Amino acid sequence: MNKNRKGLKNILKVSDRSLFLICLILAGIFWLLNALTKDFKHQVLVKMDYQNFPKEMVATNRLVEDLKVDVIGEGFQLLQLNFTNQKIPVSIDFEQLGNEGKISSSDFIDQISAGLQGIKISNVFPEEIEYKFEARESKFVPLLLDAEISTAPSYFVKGNPQLEPNEVLVTGPSSLISSILFWETVNLEVEELQSSESGKLELKPTESDLVSIEPNECSYKIEIDQWTEKSFELNIEAANLPDSTNAYLYPQKAMLKIQIPISEYEVYKDSLFNLVADFAKIDLKNSKNVSIELGRKAPQSVRAVNISPSEIEFLIYK
Repeated sequence: MNKNRKGLKNILKVSDRSLFLICLILAGIFWLLNALTKDFKHQVLVKMDYQNFPKEMVATNRLVEDLKVDVIGEGFQLLQLNFTNQKIPVSIDFEQLGNEGKISSSDFIDQISAGLQGIKISNVFPEEIEYKFEARESKFVPLLLDAEISTAPSYFVKGNPQLEPNEVLVTGPSSLISSILFWETVNLEVEELQSSESGKLELKPTESDLVSIEPNECSYKIEIDQWTEKSFELNIEAANLPDSTNAYLYPQKAMLKIQIPISEYEVYKDSLFNLVADFAKIDLKNSKNVSIELGRKAPQSVRAVNISPSEIEFLIYK
């Protein structure tokens, strides 16, 4: 008998809890239904649909992509609008407009209202859509490498870094394109180079969405060479002596040392150089020595020239 009473009490306890939970759920449902009958504020994004852009022209300003529409409606209406995910496009046909102007957003209220199913519109932002079209211009401009390059000691960058392609096509409104004279790559930093390097680089992005570039990347190649030394023993020639005058030079030969790229070592022969004692630069009566110098200008790739001895003795005779 006691067992039956305990079991009945447990059942009643469970029933009480279930009943309370059901009542709580029903109360929540009734509260929600009541709340949804009231008006709420909401914002809807309306997609702009632009049609028939002027041929061979481009917008000089960024056209509005969405209208922000503030609406007021019953909770049920707004809930239905969100669940159905209904699109409310607004179209603008530029074929019926000029190349420059402003359009009031209030002109689209009828189009928007048709898609809102009775929901009231309280505000539309922005209030105006401004547009301006210019002739589309395209031109090729040089591509420049933005780089910070350093080499290991005794190494150097041979020539200018190579870019492929070495120019890019820029396209956009003529007012913007006319001021673009070149385009740069993104910054490249390489340190302590001892061998040639190559790779790919992206180009710097455009500052305006109205300007496009093609291509948007390039290949680069940096050639690295190393300095080396080469020596020649050369005869010294007397130059610019007065008429009927001769000079005995001592010594009659000097050592020429030059620094050149190691890749060009075999190119440089002693026949490319000559040493002279230029007597036009001294006073023959009061000088005992004359300086030795190159008779011909050294090739451009020769970095350093050393002549030993740098001056010699001489004896004038007729």
